[in-house]
Amino acid sequence: MAPASPHGEHFAEVVLVRHGQTDWNVSRIIQGRIDQELNETGRQQAAKVARRLSEEAKPAAVYSSDLKRASETAQTIAEHCCVSDSDLVIDRALTERHMGLFQGWTIDDAKRSEAYKAFACGGRDQEIPGGGESLDQLSERCVSRLNEIAKKHKGERVVVVSHEAVIEEICRHADPTISVGKKIPNTSISVVHISGSDGRWILEKFGDAGHLTGDGFPHSAFGDGWMRLEGYNPAIQRPQCRLPRRFEVLQFVPRPPSLPSRRGRRPPPPLRVFTLHFLGRVV
Repeated sequence: MAPASPHGEHFAEVVLVRHGQTDWNVSRIIQGRIDQELNETGRQQAAKVARRLSEEAKPAAVYSSDLKRASETAQTIAEHCCVSDSDLVIDRALTERHMGLFQGWTIDDAKRSEAYKAFACGGRDQEIPGGGESLDQLSERCVSRLNEIAKKHKGERVVVVSHEAVIEEICRHADPTISVGKKIPNTSISVVHISGSDGRWILEKFGDAGHLTGDGFPHSAFGDGWMRLEGYNPAIQRPQCRLPRRFEVLQFVPRPPSLPSRRGRRPPPPLRVFTLHFLGRVV
């Protein structure tokens, strides 16, 4: 059997999935370790990403954070991908970043607080007030666990269901040049190839939520970080974007032909539209 990763038999292909939506996601409340369940939209999102993954190579195992919003998403994926209960692993090392005293606050209230302003001035080793994790602590926890998973699953594909901060830190570790933008969508897919032999990490995909859009194109986690170029149209403005190092989709899409004018003139030929979806950063 061919290895799951195109980089060779020593690599594990790790498919990172963020959990489905919760009510606190909608209300923009910082969850951290507070154990919220999926809402109905989140369950539908979990079913959609599960169906997508079931059409791809079967994972050898599904790993999940211990929080309900992640474990419920993972359970749905395991069922659709025919992964046995023994290969569905609940792992506290994959849990969300502890957000300290900001857990349960709205994002806007947290950013207005003096505690946040003081915390934001610190570096990666700055712990969040109230017992929260620093970025260095988060990275050590989740990166070391993924290295262990890669060693166990050389040549195989595994799914890891976790949280926004965890996935963001994992992707930054795999590619330090990546500029993570506004948000990683619920149930979006990121893919990292990890060598179980020498510890090499390769980021292949980040924040792909095409299964939610229904258009077949991966929309990235950068808010408006995908771009469609249809010639120059001043009525449609997009944020200025920095070109990334890797592209997701490159495709030509025909524009529907124009209708004949009242004078019966021959309509112009269909215009070929250059459509580019990419992993970029809104700046």
